Amino acid sequence: MKMIKSEVPSNCPKGVVASVSAKVGDVMQANVPGELPRGERQVINTKRTLKFSSDDGMDELYSVMQQAKANNSYVRDIKTSPDPAIVIASDGQLDDLVRFCAPLAGVESCAMTVGPTFNLGEFECTPTTYRHLMVQTRRYKTYPVFVGPILIHYRKNFSTFLHFSSALVALRKDLQYLRVFGSDGEKALINAFMHEFRFAIHLHCSIHARNNIKKNLRERRLPELVVNEITDEIFGKQVGSSYVEGLVDAESEEIFYKQLEERKVQWDRIEKENPGCVSGFYEWFNEHKCEEIVSGMLSPVREDAGLGVPPSAFTTNVSESITAMLKRKVNYKKSELVAFIQHLKELIDEQQRELERAVIRRGKYEFREEYKFLEVDEAT
Repeated sequence: MKMIKSEVPSNCPKGVVASVSAKVGDVMQANVPGELPRGERQVINTKRTLKFSSDDGMDELYSVMQQAKANNSYVRDIKTSPDPAIVIASDGQLDDLVRFCAPLAGVESCAMTVGPTFNLGEFECTPTTYRHLMVQTRRYKTYPVFVGPILIHYRKNFSTFLHFSSALVALRKDLQYLRVFGSDGEKALINAFMHEFRFAIHLHCSIHARNNIKKNLRERRLPELVVNEITDEIFGKQVGSSYVEGLVDAESEEIFYKQLEERKVQWDRIEKENPGCVSGFYEWFNEHKCEEIVSGMLSPVREDAGLGVPPSAFTTNVSESITAMLKRKVNYKKSELVAFIQHLKELIDEQQRELERAVIRRGKYEFREEYKFLEVDEAT
């Protein structure tokens, strides 16, 4: 009987890794580690770089540079090498970031959120968001979420994100006093922003952190009931009208570690009671999650960031809503670079027009009571 061999397409990332590994004899015959591909992500990044280095890629970048030179005031900064990056921002967005995210002491402020989006084109897109504190939605009386400056890039590394944060400060020097920024935990982004925004508090998204811990617990083959029990012990839970505090609600770093040590016996016992599971959750949590929680999620950190007393949890839901808005704008299809920048310009303009409608008491926003003096009669 003839065997049918299932092959991985040689042009896909997995196929390229397999092909290159086979040519050098894989792990046992490679002379140095550099001969072996690190993984599929390396192949994807290399393909992006090669695509951008091609004539078409350079033509796209050249077109953007010509746009910026001619009439597109939204293209504020272009980095060409080694990793191309483009900063998109209007004067209004930059002024709002200063006004609402880096105000004078004692003035109401909000957090700037930042996080990469996916599947918008053959590039990465990292928008910032903020809440406009002068207006509220007519329906829910909440501060609306606005898209802020946006980075278009091809690598998610420290130098690319540092270019973005330093470009923002170069465009508005007062942004060096940014009070709070939040993210979903992208390490390179956090390190770059903390380097540039030295006075800022960084907040970790509790939803991403919770999901990451749940993923690890499930991979240890623990029952779902146990997974939920442990994550609730870490992040707290709502029971009817009452809130049961978790480790993240500890009032100090010392109390957090004391409470964590008390959990060790319980978590070790749970692992012993489930013989099919992979043990070691406490050690993993201690090594990979403690610093993240202490620096960006603990109760005093959230209080200092202005999330109330007791503080509410921080999430990047506002970034998710902007991502959804961007995807709708491009009709859920990947765009070419020049076309995508045009879509961003249209989105920023629409956002500004909706704000301007509030001046004549129209549209979905209205000025808060202390800013009502900015309204004028429609005829005027």
